[in-house]
Amino acid sequence: MRDSSDESSLPILVVSCDRFSDVWPVFFTLFFRYWPDCPFDIYLGSNYLRYEHPQVTTITVGEDTSWAHGARLMLESLSSEYVLLFLEDFLLTEPVDSDKVISLCELLKTLGGNCLLLRADSPSVERASVPGHPVITEVMPGELWRVSLGTAIWKRSVLLSLLTDGESAWDTEWLGSRRSDVLPGFYSTVSVAIARHNGLEAGKWKRYNLPLLRREGIAIPPGHPIMTRREDAMTALRGKIYSVPWAHRVARIAVRSKRRLVGLVRS
Repeated sequence: MRDSSDESSLPILVVSCDRFSDVWPVFFTLFFRYWPDCPFDIYLGSNYLRYEHPQVTTITVGEDTSWAHGARLMLESLSSEYVLLFLEDFLLTEPVDSDKVISLCELLKTLGGNCLLLRADSPSVERASVPGHPVITEVMPGELWRVSLGTAIWKRSVLLSLLTDGESAWDTEWLGSRRSDVLPGFYSTVSVAIARHNGLEAGKWKRYNLPLLRREGIAIPPGHPIMTRREDAMTALRGKIYSVPWAHRVARIAVRSKRRLVGLVRS
């Protein structure tokens, strides 16, 4: 493996925990099937358990106290300037173009950027163009999901600065987005650079993954249940609601209100 202190390297960090160890074989089967020529070092973060694979290095961080605390320890174990972040249930669905990912990483470095989301955003979300770089748009301060734990290239020090111990992944996106408003350099690709499905939500497999897994000959492990059809439909409905502009405005108000309430409680 390359030394992750080499500034030209882009380690992949898959943030996970022991509770989701049953998902690891599904994740990595699809990962190596759709990205067989991945040129980057691959790290899996967990508590105590390890995933035995010659191309994967496990980082163990001990007790699972919060998502943000564990992610912090995992990131601190690396020394590269940038990192490509995955979660353990991000299931690849199409071949990944290594050259494209390398090119996007170099672009982010050239811009001195802090984050580049590798998935196209909802058409309802307004973005600022980046002169001379039509493949990306700028994610402006105040946007609801400015900090997204979707597949993204992060400046490692910036992601570390946005983590608050005790917060869940959801909290990190909600509240971390507002913490990021004082920082420049957040971008998104205009088209999907790494195609993937979200595997689980609320600890259950989403039913829309079943055709993918059947096609790939992968059995769902017994560690987590499958959503009922009603649960799956409600999840899809929530996703559609969040693609509507007025829903973004309402959610922004809710985030600001939650921050004020947290501030009052802490004071």
